[in-house]
Amino acid sequence: MKAKRIIVAMLVLLIVCTVFVACNDDEQETPSSGVVRKPTADPDPNNPYDVDTFCRDYRDPKYEFDGTVMTITFTNSESLNNLFYDFSIRDFDSEKFIGVEESYEKELQDARSFVSKNQYNEITERYIRTLELTLKNPSRDNLLSYIDEFKQDKGILWADPKLLGGGTWFETTSNDPYRNSQWGLNKIDINGAWDTTTGSSSVTVGLIDSGIDSSHADLSANVSSLCCGTDPHSDKVNHGTKVAGVIGAVGNNGIGVSGVCWNVK
Repeated sequence: MKAKRIIVAMLVLLIVCTVFVACNDDEQETPSSGVVRKPTADPDPNNPYDVDTFCRDYRDPKYEFDGTVMTITFTNSESLNNLFYDFSIRDFDSEKFIGVEESYEKELQDARSFVSKNQYNEITERYIRTLELTLKNPSRDNLLSYIDEFKQDKGILWADPKLLGGGTWFETTSNDPYRNSQWGLNKIDINGAWDTTTGSSSVTVGLIDSGIDSSHADLSANVSSLCCGTDPHSDKVNHGTKVAGVIGAVGNNGIGVSGVCWNVK
């Protein structure tokens, strides 16, 4: 009888330990935010931040990478859909990846703050979230294969290798922290143009558009004259400011505008 009690006690102890371990595993898999991941959002074909218009063939030898790290960038729809979800390595194939990090933590927190306050604006409308994944078995072939797989995911806008030497896809790039969210620059292949020339501050550009936000950080020191129209310092539709920003923003040896003439209707 005593032996039976010991066996029963041991079985009970085993069951308790099993439940305890299982509970701990569940806690570890719960994101730090406590938010459960939602099903992937469908991309909006009318949303430029949901459509990849800048496809690259990384099999081209001009792209130098060792296949150690890659990045994935979600569409705007998916970025906002799971904005408050904290991704971890458990969200990815453990046979392929051993690490995951947020690429732009500040931008993530800014977007979360705006959405929490229901302040949807231009920043949230163009926000795209990027994660950095470390490969378990680094190689160019493996990384290229994973890129092809991620491209089949409707929530992924871009999948890219991390280039050697901290390089990017072009020799000349922007130091704008919101560069990755500016789809229009990809549309006109601006980096390719910068590899040819970054312009000159001696160039004067005349622009007829909807006005300008003369206090904008990219333009306040680069516009010498505003004229024409009823209120050239106002840009109610925020179009003229965007166009002027592409022309006149100063970054890494970038172009500056010495004069802009506005005609506001």
